[in-house]
Amino acid sequence: MLTGNIQFCTAVGRLSERQRDAVILRYGLDCTTKEAAAVMGVEEATIRSHLSQACRRLAQLLDVPAKPSGEGKAHS
Repeated sequence: MLTGNIQFCTAVGRLSERQRDAVILRYGLDCTTKEAAAVMGVEEATIRSHLSQACRRLAQLLDVPAKPSGEGKAHS
């Protein structure tokens, strides 16, 4: 488990600054996309874009399949 956490943290460190900030705010600090957008001074859509790009990059870096777009979202 510790090795996986270290690999994940290393991979997060290799993201672009904006992607890393979005990931840390959203998942590390459990901010909503609205809160993360306010902190970063951008639109919520920009946060969603940064997170999507970060997830694809992390999947590459960690050699795991990325979730297809929209997977895991609740349907209304």
